[in-house]
Amino acid sequence: MVSRGKLNEGRVLNVLATAYVSFCDTGCIGKTATGIDVSKKIDFDGLRIIAVDPKVIKLHSIVKVETKNETFLAYAGDTGGDIIGHRIDILVAVRDTSKAFAFGKETVKLTVLREGKG
Repeated sequence: MVSRGKLNEGRVLNVLATAYVSFCDTGCIGKTATGIDVSKKIDFDGLRIIAVDPKVIKLHSIVKVETKNETFLAYAGDTGGDIIGHRIDILVAVRDTSKAFAFGKETVKLTVLREGKG
């Protein structure tokens, strides 16, 4: 279980968001960079999982993501080779790449509620 500690409204960033799946043709293996098994689910303790650039958003951070269609809490539990700078990748499905393609690219508001550990 994620220890949420005290969640505070913290840094607010505008980031480019894309979406990904946990299994795909290009190296997605069903485990995140922090070791979370996402072979059967897309969340961690009720929080959506996102991939981040740890230089911008520390791993294990809890954030609020506001897209044009939804607002949700997320856990910065993954990284990715193309996730550099002010960019996130939202885990949207286990195998259904059509969900990732349907999301496309979108600038979203991200609020860091709890900073993770480096």
